[in-house]
Amino acid sequence: MVYAQGGDVDTIDFPEQYAQANFSAEVISSQTGYLVSLNALEVGLVGVNIGAGRKTVDDPIVKTAGILFHKRPGMHVVEGGVLATVYTERGDQLANAVQRILDSCTFSADQIELPPLITNFVTNEGVEDFDQSIFGEY
Repeated sequence: MVYAQGGDVDTIDFPEQYAQANFSAEVISSQTGYLVSLNALEVGLVGVNIGAGRKTVDDPIVKTAGILFHKRPGMHVVEGGVLATVYTERGDQLANAVQRILDSCTFSADQIELPPLITNFVTNEGVEDFDQSIFGEY
């Protein structure tokens, strides 16, 4: 996808060669169980606050800012384990960002069945069922 959009694929293969954020912090799980969901809107708003997104079209995007998730919904988590890492140049936003990411998480003691990522696709002939088997186990 990076290549298809004209990006430098070395950023994926050799990330250590590129600028790193001056501030980072881990989002630590507050409980043991399964990660059920993340509030995507809240995660996006946190991204804007740390410089990884824009409030207006004129706002710059800070290339070193972002959120790296180590766990995704459906995965087992342990209390004290790392859920995500927040990267930013805005050190004054870091603690708030970490707390907001943690607060956006929903946990369950029981393993959950995740709904499929894609259920249908649209063609010239209409809407068709999507064959999930192409994904294999993830």
